[in-house]
Amino acid sequence: MSSQHSPASPPPAPASPENAPGGPSARLHAAAVAELVATQAFPSISILLSTTPASSMTPRDAARLQQLVRQTAALLHDRRVLNAREFLITLNALADSAISQPTSQALALFVNRAVQRTLRLPIPVRSRVVIEDTFATRDLIHALHRTPPHLTLLLQPYSAQLYEGTGDNLTPIHTLATLNVGPSQPPDIIGATVTDHEAKDPGLAEVGFPLQRRLEVPVPARDGDRFLQRVDQALGRYRQRHPAPLIVAGHQRTVERFLVLSRNRNRLAGTITGPDSESPATLHHATRTAIQSYLLSRQDEALEHLEHTRTTARLVPGPQGPTVVTGAAACWAAAHNASPMMLAVEETYVQPARITPTQPGLPVAPQRVELLATDPSGATGPAGGRSSDPSTLRSDLIDDLIEVVIARGGWVALVDDGRLRHLDRVALTMQPGTTGDHVGPVPAGLLHIPPRGAR
Repeated sequence: MSSQHSPASPPPAPASPENAPGGPSARLHAAAVAELVATQAFPSISILLSTTPASSMTPRDAARLQQLVRQTAALLHDRRVLNAREFLITLNALADSAISQPTSQALALFVNRAVQRTLRLPIPVRSRVVIEDTFATRDLIHALHRTPPHLTLLLQPYSAQLYEGTGDNLTPIHTLATLNVGPSQPPDIIGATVTDHEAKDPGLAEVGFPLQRRLEVPVPARDGDRFLQRVDQALGRYRQRHPAPLIVAGHQRTVERFLVLSRNRNRLAGTITGPDSESPATLHHATRTAIQSYLLSRQDEALEHLEHTRTTARLVPGPQGPTVVTGAAACWAAAHNASPMMLAVEETYVQPARITPTQPGLPVAPQRVELLATDPSGATGPAGGRSSDPSTLRSDLIDDLIEVVIARGGWVALVDDGRLRHLDRVALTMQPGTTGDHVGPVPAGLLHIPPRGAR
């Protein structure tokens, strides 16, 4: 992905309100990651900092952030980047705003000529500055993988609320669905309104989350089932448009009965009942624990998919069968020359590299990849020496490899360290003869970020 750069760079565009820290885009979500992955321009400045969760940034974290900004200024000066002052003005504005905003486990600032974005991350990171022709998105992808978007349905005997979980946030969902409430019966859900279809079909009503059941005395048992069926219908309509793992929480008997009646239990990540479901704080913590367990089971599925593909490649060799490549350099070449299906990589695997076009005049030049060693001080280069041309140096080839696979419609599986030791810590499955999006079955728990514009 690397290419030769002139130090001349257009100044960054003014930060837009939707990119302002503390705005909607400050929360980690797949669309923001897709935008960052799709952006390539030198310099692309990434600042990552672990922070202490607080209502505003602690003085210690603020001092560390300002130190990283000063480090960025020195790096831009060393590389003689034109318009460096404009980039630093934008970066300082983002940093100053972030200092007054709530913090989570980590903070990420991204600035280049087209993008100015601040994101709060739900996992700690290695604090650092990266200046390359792409943003450092590895930690963002790791965070999405560890805390993927999911849905939590909170059930009580007379109410139901659906929540969207993203990163370290649990947000109530307000939506409408057209449900069949039965002919000649008034809606049994408070707030339900008869739709325009009433003249043709009096059994349809427009309802949405949150749902609240009407109280009747005495309450027939079948009314409870009818309410849960309404909830399941609304849930199904929402998940058709927004597929995601599901957690069902709340009153134990209501949850148990709902799971018996529900037709939308696919990708059920877990259930939460008792005290863990009684407050937002405990519910949020319990949902994250449930998602972690769910992801561990899906990690096994990803490894089974990898081994199945390797076996099939041996049984069906040649262009008609799937292929698997292993090792960072081989995966990098394959991801550019075939249609990637799934990339499996160990979570903490970092591989510095130098990428050099072998025929610079071509629009898409072949590249020579030289894997580099890392010394204890963090300097990179052959045997730890520094590269003479920083524009070809990649601080983490795996970060860029993940971006390439995502941009080409592939899936990413981050697995525990050691589980791919026999495959040089990274492996890529491909479907030769295809272009564009991946084809073939892929485990449902893997992380897929739609390429920008492919919603």
